[in-house]
Amino acid sequence: MSTSLRPPAFVWCIAGPHIGESLGDIVERKQRDIENHGWCLWAYGGMGNAHPETEVRRLAAEQADSSTLPLLMPNTGKKYPDNGVPFSTYRTTRAAEPDAIPTGMSPVTGGRSSWAFWVTSLELVSGASVDVGRYVAPYARRGAQPLGDYLKGSHGRACAALAPAPGQADERAIHIVAELVAPYAVFLGR
Repeated sequence: MSTSLRPPAFVWCIAGPHIGESLGDIVERKQRDIENHGWCLWAYGGMGNAHPETEVRRLAAEQADSSTLPLLMPNTGKKYPDNGVPFSTYRTTRAAEPDAIPTGMSPVTGGRSSWAFWVTSLELVSGASVDVGRYVAPYARRGAQPLGDYLKGSHGRACAALAPAPGQADERAIHIVAELVAPYAVFLGR
């Protein structure tokens, strides 16, 4: 049975195997972090879409209907580079003093400049989808635009909010459903 997810707002982020681990292995490792620490960090490339302060937190404040924000992740099947280097700190704002990633938390790896989602729940799902035709990317540089259009090209991440008027149906498979809570996303450091 398939389930079409319809949150009022969510963050979209593509996922795939990374540094010799399958996506299932990564999810299991991050679930252990959540069990042990109450949260985990899911790194994603910085310097682009889903900026922690100006997009992700703004979406949570303006569009979410609770203190949590869904993170929906399709598995692209694409293997990501194996040259990720572990981060040792995170900052809730660019100006904040860095906090150490907790001792015992699994490595948080990524490219030279990365951000991370603050995840408190994470699960692999099958048969789930979201109709991106019902959503807009509200903080696109050119103003709000249909999410399906925004995701074309190199946009592997996006903030999404329900559109005032739904567009053409465009169901996309979702393989990971996660829950973000404040601070929702952070800046990583080495």
